[in-house]
Amino acid sequence: MKIYLARYETRNFSFEALGKTEAEALKAMREGLETHAKQYGLAADWWRKYENDLSVHDMTVGACYRDNEPLKA
Repeated sequence: MKIYLARYETRNFSFEALGKTEAEALKAMREGLETHAKQYGLAADWWRKYENDLSVHDMTVGACYRDNEPLKA
């Protein structure tokens, strides 16, 4: 089974969100970043100018990954 992991790194925080699809992972990430903005008193869309820095990787449940690539025997 595949899942999708969205990631976003800032100087102070690492954000990760999971989804059954790439779109679902990105939606969860955006919602999480909006929650973070509320918690830290930031503008709700502070992260939009960095949206191109969001990354999404598909992963297989039960597999091992090294540097975002499946580890092969």
